[in-house]
Amino acid sequence: GEDDLPYAAGCRAYMQRHQLQDWVHLAGFIDNMKEFFGEIDVFICGSRRESFPASVVEAVSCNIPVISTPVAGIPEILTDGENAYLSRGYSAGELAEAIERFLDDSETGKVSGILAGEQRTYEACFSAGAVREQLQGLYDEMLERAGEDKRMWNMAGCEGEILRLVRQMERAGFDYIALGHIHKPQIIRTNAIAYSGSLEPLDRTETGPRGYILGEYMEGQVQITFCPCSKRQYISLEVQVDRDTTQLSLEDTIQEGLNQQGMDNLYHIELVGRRDGDTTFYPKRIESLGNILEVRDLTEPDYDFDKLREQYRGTLIGEFIDYFPEERTSLETKALYYGVQALLQSRG
Repeated sequence: GEDDLPYAAGCRAYMQRHQLQDWVHLAGFIDNMKEFFGEIDVFICGSRRESFPASVVEAVSCNIPVISTPVAGIPEILTDGENAYLSRGYSAGELAEAIERFLDDSETGKVSGILAGEQRTYEACFSAGAVREQLQGLYDEMLERAGEDKRMWNMAGCEGEILRLVRQMERAGFDYIALGHIHKPQIIRTNAIAYSGSLEPLDRTETGPRGYILGEYMEGQVQITFCPCSKRQYISLEVQVDRDTTQLSLEDTIQEGLNQQGMDNLYHIELVGRRDGDTTFYPKRIESLGNILEVRDLTEPDYDFDKLREQYRGTLIGEFIDYFPEERTSLETKALYYGVQALLQSRG
């Protein structure tokens, strides 16, 4: 999760006290879980309290060996010695025993049988085809019962093919369909179909307002309204720079944007545009302006090629600039900028 919160600081302090820095790495927020699972050998869930750890299902979908405590619904899908390694309880010793069994099986090759069982579990329970078949049965049952009560139904959130089934339910005459699972609030059909989303953003990718759906049912009509209620939002703020932008003017622009959007919110700042070739921006100074989680500098230097041509005449840089015509295509311009940047950086 977030690596700048107090819990992460406590973990780092624990690692330092017990000299675990060379053994434990805090990865922080992971954007690409598929890529992450491709780099690990085993997934360990040591949770003592969960609703249902989706990360375990993600590991199963990537056919990564799973070692887990018997938390929540895990024993309903994973069986120790068949498709996973489950500890008997939640203590460190019990979890360590499950890890040792995995290491022993890795040496004997028995872990391949566990992975085969894990793959069968994924195909039967969590693959797109399996989930579609399960939901299709539920929706068909709802459609059959539509004549009995057409007021309000709650159903799991869905995408793509499942959305087609939602439209079928709409045609069946339901007054209102409340969708769940998806964290982002969205009204699909005015006063008819809506995702309420989560009350608060759950991670840095969930930008925009969060709240609840207020619904009223009167005289056979449904009226729904989205009501924002979250104390703060994750906001992505794009800041345009040019040749005249300095560190000070950039900070003033960003501070003005934070004041307008609200200082309680959490921000991701992206710097875009072309800066002066001799200008360098300092993200750490920008982060000190408020609740800024990340600053990404995507700017590119705006070089004075005539000046550089004279300065480096007779060198590889000068010859590289001369190679391009005065009237350039967008692709040639991009190649010129990147090439000059690389050549200048190589000179130290």
